[in-house]
Amino acid sequence: SDNTEQDIGFNVFGELDTVSLLAFAGAGDAFVKTWYDQASTNDATQTTTANQPKIVSSGAVIVENGKPVVEFISKTLNVPNSATSSTMFAFSVFKTNDVTTEQGVYNFNANGSLSLNRGGNGVICMRNGNVGSSGTTATPHLVSAHHGTKVFIDGTQATTSVTGRLSNSNTLGRANYHLNGFIQEFIVYLSDESDNRAGIESNLNTFYNIYS
Repeated sequence: SDNTEQDIGFNVFGELDTVSLLAFAGAGDAFVKTWYDQASTNDATQTTTANQPKIVSSGAVIVENGKPVVEFISKTLNVPNSATSSTMFAFSVFKTNDVTTEQGVYNFNANGSLSLNRGGNGVICMRNGNVGSSGTTATPHLVSAHHGTKVFIDGTQATTSVTGRLSNSNTLGRANYHLNGFIQEFIVYLSDESDNRAGIESNLNTFYNIYS
């Protein structure tokens, strides 16, 4: 309500310190201005308050499967160019509330985007090479994308080709065709992590309990 800012760290288990977050938010809402990069300085930021995604609603942390989420409903976080590359391998945990319209989970300018496809028929696709699609529903998904090469949805490679859309921005939530849902985890490697993909997916799935 007053645009006060506070950094929120981690608890003794290495998870988001929701106790400190709720103490800061009180009975109101809290929004994300900076989602800090844990490996370097490629933080995702949004200085326009009206465009900041939400993490606390009416004094309660927004969660899925008991884990906090960042809610993107026509909101975006901007990502620096240095966070992306043409060989990037991205891992994302997200959910859409609407599978009938085109919307983007993220977009990295010339280096690809992950979205529900432009036909609005509820398939996940990765743009820059137009590879990978699979049926999806309004449930959380773990998607791994080696850009321009392959996409894995909940641990299984998608093999059907589909046309995606590339927008001219570097964002989480995508600057146009906004995400109507949440992003729970986002990890980017600038290198090919094909040999480590299954292990990374297993760790994420164990933590977020997305698929069996």
